[in-house]
Amino acid sequence: MTRLPIYTGFSATIKSGEPYSQTVLSPTYLGYAPYWNPDDPDTNDPDTATESAQSLALSVGADYTGETYTVNVYYKAIAVSYAVRYYFQNIHDDMYTENVDYYRQDRALTGTIIANEALGLGEEQTRGFTKLYHYPEAVAADGSTVFECYYDRNYYQVKLDANGGYGSEHVYARYGTPFVATTPTRHGYRFVGWDKLGEDGVGDGKADALPTTVPAENASYIALWESADTTYTAVYWLKNAAGTEYDYMGSQKRSAAAGDVVSGEASWLTADSYICGLTEDAGHTHDEGCKPELFRHSVYESAQKNVTIEGDGSTTVNIYYTRKSYTLRFYYGHAWNDSGTPRYYVVGGSTYNFGNIANQCPKVGDYNDCKDADIIVNSIGMPRKPGQTRLDMLDDSIRMLRDVVENLKPIDFKGIFVSITNPADVIANYARVHLGLPRERCFSTGTSLDTARLKRTVSELADIDRRSVTTCAIGEHGDSSFVPFSTLTLGGKNYKELQEAKPEKYSKLTEDFVLERTRYIGYDIINGKGSTEFGIGAACADICKAIFHDEKRVIPASVLLAGS
Repeated sequence: MTRLPIYTGFSATIKSGEPYSQTVLSPTYLGYAPYWNPDDPDTNDPDTATESAQSLALSVGADYTGETYTVNVYYKAIAVSYAVRYYFQNIHDDMYTENVDYYRQDRALTGTIIANEALGLGEEQTRGFTKLYHYPEAVAADGSTVFECYYDRNYYQVKLDANGGYGSEHVYARYGTPFVATTPTRHGYRFVGWDKLGEDGVGDGKADALPTTVPAENASYIALWESADTTYTAVYWLKNAAGTEYDYMGSQKRSAAAGDVVSGEASWLTADSYICGLTEDAGHTHDEGCKPELFRHSVYESAQKNVTIEGDGSTTVNIYYTRKSYTLRFYYGHAWNDSGTPRYYVVGGSTYNFGNIANQCPKVGDYNDCKDADIIVNSIGMPRKPGQTRLDMLDDSIRMLRDVVENLKPIDFKGIFVSITNPADVIANYARVHLGLPRERCFSTGTSLDTARLKRTVSELADIDRRSVTTCAIGEHGDSSFVPFSTLTLGGKNYKELQEAKPEKYSKLTEDFVLERTRYIGYDIINGKGSTEFGIGAACADICKAIFHDEKRVIPASVLLAGS
């Protein structure tokens, strides 16, 4: 019970031994009702005051002997009205909008403290929201109290796993935010739909409809695919004349469903595949010599078996051929010289000059011709095979380079030695050391090819002309090269600034993907067509052009560092 000030607006003198009667009025206090204790008014006990009235008929009997007769009036709080308004955060800004459907009025005793939790809505009404705290407040006696409850929108994530495909992105946004998922693509597959994953991270394998707005929970979906026809490459390899290695001879496209298992066969080689490179056998005329023939001097040897077809068209199936052997006989005058002169045994495709044909072949120079050369381009080496790293080629490259170095040492070569042989950095330094050349006259193309591939990748991901891309790959050519992303600009603007300004356009430009693509695009080319001659040829030509014209350009190359 709330005790207000005792009413003191009336006083009277009561004579002892005389009865007294008087009506006593109580003052009005908004939000409170007066309570009297008519049976024992002098007890001064608010808890026993039970009778409510605005006035009290006071009667004092003649037997009262006291000097002072005190009547106390007490006030108890009564129920008054208050209102509650509910405000929910907007989707696209930080402001709040009232939901008038939830407006309500209630009653409580004057002065009642209403706690934060007492005004909240139900779980279903506030799903996806979190109620903000408000300090407890007393209900005013005049019924003017209005409580305002505010609810913030929660953030939720919708994860979209493309399951081997491309083109879909995760969504992290406020509850209720509209979104439309981009349909992913995957080479060799047809998109079926999105399968919602349970708490265990497993779906039921059936397509579920995506929500059109961010739900009031974190959700994960995985793409469902059906196999479709895709292409793969049959790569043909021919054992060299020495019988030690296999040379790339060509390839042809074939089709199968993604996920199928195939095995290479000799019958795959068809007449319209145009895989050639072997010369005619001994005894041909000049007009018929060097005519390409489809593995004329070869025989099927082996092939890869049980190869699973990937949907992105990257699968290769290698088929190997060995060369046939032939015996050469020479006709002297009018007879075959089978006695006294040994026969020569060769394999198909071996070089052998006959008579005047040798005089019509292009001149093959020797190392003395390099004496006055401005630039020597070292391109020795074996073709890189699928799955082979550049370091795997080191032994063969060094073995062949030794012969080049030993023949160049006696020559007073005053030009520039440019190497494109893998592994680029190691080979260039080997040549520099053993030829005794200064660092500015002996180097490799280094990461110039990596830089070209880097700019192509960025250009495709950002949908911008590669001439507007400024960056470079540094380090060692190949798998260990890296990208200083702080230097990456598009049209002169740092890519980070562009991502912040236009995330919808540049969000695919992730550092991990760009770096991986830059390092391993060479493997894709090897698997696709068996060689990378055009890219390194263009990079080498660009360096030579810069040297000849003294262009004073900055080009990433592999050169011995000097300085601290």
